[in-house]
Amino acid sequence: MELKPCPFCGRVPDKTPIFNMGYIGDGVRCLCGARTPRLFAEHEAFRWWNRRAEDTRLSRLIERLEKVVSDFKTGRDENDCLLEIQQIIDEAQ
Repeated sequence: MELKPCPFCGRVPDKTPIFNMGYIGDGVRCLCGARTPRLFAEHEAFRWWNRRAEDTRLSRLIERLEKVVSDFKTGRDENDCLLEIQQIIDEAQ
C-alpha cells in the first residue's frame, strides 16, 4: 500500500517502528512530527495514515459551492455568483 503525502507539510512519510511503554508496533511518521499511533500491523498504520486530507479539502470546496448556490437562491447577483464559482474551480485545480 502506498502512503499519501503528509497533510501538514506535503512530504512522503516513512514507516517506522514506534515504541510505547516497552512495546513496539508499526506506525507512520513524517519529518515534521506528524505520526500515527502505534498499531500492531503495518497495513493498519498505512490505512490510518491515508484516511484523511483529500476528503477534507473536497468537503470544503463543496461547502463553498453550496453557499454560493444558496446565496443565488436568496437574491445574490448572478454574475457575482458565477465569478465566485469560477474562482473556486480555479483554486481546486
